[in-house]
Amino acid sequence: MKNDTIISKIITVDFDGTICDFNYPNIGAPKEGVKEALRELKDMGYEIHILSCRTNPELKKYPIDRQEQVRMMEKYLTDHDIPFDVVLNEFKPLALFYIDDRAIEYRGDWKEVIRKVKND
Repeated sequence: MKNDTIISKIITVDFDGTICDFNYPNIGAPKEGVKEALRELKDMGYEIHILSCRTNPELKKYPIDRQEQVRMMEKYLTDHDIPFDVVLNEFKPLALFYIDDRAIEYRGDWKEVIRKVKND
């Protein structure tokens, strides 16, 4: 792991499907263990940034105000006592780690990435 002072100690976590069950445009139940895991990361000194496609301006099927989506996510996280520092209303920020239910990790082998895509 590279230590970059610009992105040190920031972890960006996807919302739907990672923190809670996917139920868009509603919000699903919290994922098992999420509160404890994010609390442990906070205790380790990480800053938790929440990111979601809910704030993507290209989302046209359910046109909802981006700021309202941020407020809904903040309320959900607070109501469920899920630790976080900020809910972002932007595209992918700088972070040390990204946690997402749809991610494919790249480890220097594009053939492995293709195998993972084909297996999904």
